[in-house]
Amino acid sequence: MKENIVAGIAGVYKREEGLLKPMLEKLEHRGPCGKRIFRYKGSMLGCTVHPNGGFFKDYRGCISVDGEIYNPDQLKIDCRNLLSLFRRKETGFLKYINGKFAIAIIDNGRLVLARDRLGVKPLYYSTEKNGICFASEIKALQEVAKEIKFLPPGHFLNSKHGLHRYWKMSCAGPSLSNPSEIIPLLRKNLEKAVCKRLKGKSRVGVFLSGGIDSSIIAYLVKKNFKNVVFFSVGVKGSSDIKFASALAKYLKVPHCIHTYDLKEMKKVLPEVIYHLESFDYLLVRSCIPNFMVSRLAGQKNIDTVFIGEGGDELFAGYEFLRHLRGVNLQRKSINLIQNLHNTGLQRCDRMPLSFGVEAKIPFLDIDFVKFALGISTALRVEKGKQEKWILRKSFEDVLPREIVRRKKQKFSQGSGSYKIMKKVANTEISDREFKKEKKIGKSFILRNKEELLYYRIFKKFFPYNSILGQTSEQIVRFSLHF
Repeated sequence: MKENIVAGIAGVYKREEGLLKPMLEKLEHRGPCGKRIFRYKGSMLGCTVHPNGGFFKDYRGCISVDGEIYNPDQLKIDCRNLLSLFRRKETGFLKYINGKFAIAIIDNGRLVLARDRLGVKPLYYSTEKNGICFASEIKALQEVAKEIKFLPPGHFLNSKHGLHRYWKMSCAGPSLSNPSEIIPLLRKNLEKAVCKRLKGKSRVGVFLSGGIDSSIIAYLVKKNFKNVVFFSVGVKGSSDIKFASALAKYLKVPHCIHTYDLKEMKKVLPEVIYHLESFDYLLVRSCIPNFMVSRLAGQKNIDTVFIGEGGDELFAGYEFLRHLRGVNLQRKSINLIQNLHNTGLQRCDRMPLSFGVEAKIPFLDIDFVKFALGISTALRVEKGKQEKWILRKSFEDVLPREIVRRKKQKFSQGSGSYKIMKKVANTEISDREFKKEKKIGKSFILRNKEELLYYRIFKKFFPYNSILGQTSEQIVRFSLHF
């Protein structure tokens, strides 16, 4: 694909052209290789350039794609063809494409914004003064918008016709219940999802925690690709480093490790919150080690990494799902997947791209998601057996036994940093301070001192009420699911 390539999108539609330059400057970390801009009769579309994505313009229009698009017969549709497809099919073109993407199109004086089915790629917008501003991250909009909205997954925004849904996740009941049939299909479908994301790469990394999800992805990448490096982080003596090291040795793959302490955690915390754009204490906790491992990959000049996000939502890895059965588990799993764009996917997008690193998430390949949700819930939560039983069973013959049987841990737990910042917050913030400061805005209540610690940092970077409303709404939705 010869077009310029994209990881950050920003634009203005019937708004002041002077707004775009500072918006793009806020997105430079997403695409460190320069900027591209298209102008058309009072509207502008800009992007930052990165080795994943696409940008194409002609005399009457422009398309910018953050992400990758897959087809059964052709891995990538280039942007020239995608713009042509849009012109033929209008917004119906979205049903023909599959992948992770945020798309912005300005064509013949109209604007169309679209987001992939699960919201792997972010896109935000604001409609004011009879115009529209939009960007990949809300930091680019906070100074130009009074109210910032996220474009929902599976939706598009048309400047002429407003917001519309083009895809909805099926809630049909599972139909696969025979383990002997499921296991080979599970391996085949997940490997296919990995291989889609390896095409065109010369060197890739894997974020390896040593848990079952990242270990499976690490195994499949190594099986299908020679030039791979594993990356792991944690405090000294953490279980993640122990198990990840064992797997790297087992698979004979180069392994880069970084150990950190409280001093370093406190040092990077402001950067973590700035890039994450949230003060949710659970999300920030998990982002600290994710920031560290992303930095490590960037230092080794890796621009593409594979991660194991999505396995817990698909295969009921969370403890609070253990008591659910049948239709209740299916509904909760779907609900969690539909809200990933505001939780785990926000972390997986923001932390790696803060160092110009693009994350690949094979578990959330839309075809694999459909397959996994078709597996009987009884096999995902097997009474008396370990969580994610069918997933573990599918790879038990190719992974070390201690990896297959390792109990589920959150990233912040396995890396050893789980409660460190909680202790810091309880030491630095008094009960009196928390009582005085816990209510923010008109109705949002901070849940604990740790969240207040993060919020204080957050407000230094994001003092505008436009971003506060978006972030607090996100946290409320997230809290309802955990």
